[in-house]
Amino acid sequence: MRMLLIAIVLAAAGAPAAAQDKLNRFADKARPGVQAVRGLAWTGPDAVDGAQRLRWGYNEAGNQGLQTCDGDLLAMAKSNYRIDATKRDWCLRQERESARALGHDDALGPKPTREAVEDAYGPAFDARLAQFRRATRFALRPIVEVARYDAHRGALDAFMKIPLLNGFDIGGYRGQNIVPDMVGNGRSVYAPPHAGTFKAAFGMTSAEAATLTAQPQNRREHLVVFDVLGAGHRAGMDLPQLEIRVVRARVGFGDKALGFDRREGAQGTER
Repeated sequence: MRMLLIAIVLAAAGAPAAAQDKLNRFADKARPGVQAVRGLAWTGPDAVDGAQRLRWGYNEAGNQGLQTCDGDLLAMAKSNYRIDATKRDWCLRQERESARALGHDDALGPKPTREAVEDAYGPAFDARLAQFRRATRFALRPIVEVARYDAHRGALDAFMKIPLLNGFDIGGYRGQNIVPDMVGNGRSVYAPPHAGTFKAAFGMTSAEAATLTAQPQNRREHLVVFDVLGAGHRAGMDLPQLEIRVVRARVGFGDKALGFDRREGAQGTER
């Protein structure tokens, strides 16, 4: 890639205007997708509906945002879970990528040392952890999987993914309508479909469900807001587990949104 760009620059040095413009356009295509990366950046306020935003799932533009360690921060803030030095360095480098996606230049160069990254991004990471410790309500735009309409129940189920507390464990939450990571039938133990997600069930007719699901998901309208009620460990494991209560959920379909709001003073069902 570098040799290609050098060749373009050398060729453009004596090129006429039309050829120069063509070479510029070709060079733009050869460079890394800066605009594409910026489309994955976490822009906007760090609060959603009065709750602490978790940078996980979709961003304000409706794109799946850059990976962060907000799930780890949530676990550290509410339990005795801690990350080691290697994971911390990885988290800080992700913070650097997020900052660069917003156009910030830290002048650290392409391969900064662990110490340089720590000095530049460690204080803000620790401040965010302190912010999470003070917060009790968190919000995100989740990745949503909508099941087929259940005619027997007269319901449309939406399964909302919530941040993994340590990067891999889907059993990090317990609470009402949280799909367990493992279930048993007396003969075996297995992971059920949509394990670890929050299940939102919306009562409606088949015609209403067909009208909604005929439209593409509007990921900018997706929302889940939850309170952290307590913390502990998964049974028999040294892994954190949070008890949560979802107080608001919303799924966007085209120009419509379906959801509920259980916050104090709220109206209830959203349509």
